[in-house]
Amino acid sequence: MLHGCRHVTYDGQGYVYWKNQHVEHYNHPTNPEMAEQTIELNRRCKILETRKQPINTTSAVWLWDESGKGDKWEIAFYECKASKQAQTAAKRICESYNISGICDPAYIANVIQAEIEA
Repeated sequence: MLHGCRHVTYDGQGYVYWKNQHVEHYNHPTNPEMAEQTIELNRRCKILETRKQPINTTSAVWLWDESGKGDKWEIAFYECKASKQAQTAAKRICESYNISGICDPAYIANVIQAEIEA
């Protein structure tokens, strides 16, 4: 485990792996300054796994596509616990009121879900 990321490991040459799949190389992988990059790499690999896309250096680093081929909602609702109905309502609210923050849709969906369950 590297920088608290369960699936991220490294070897003696600095090669970094996600679930035993080579994804990156750091000269000093255990340096605390590499923690932020490692956490981001872990996030990207989780998203690639969710998308059922190959996980390697090319997909996770060189050609990383945050949007998921144009679908910003996949990223906005990644790991959101709210129901699909709450997510759909949040998406409509964001589109209607031109809300563009990446965290806002999941926050709105979670508020809607909490109100439904109250």
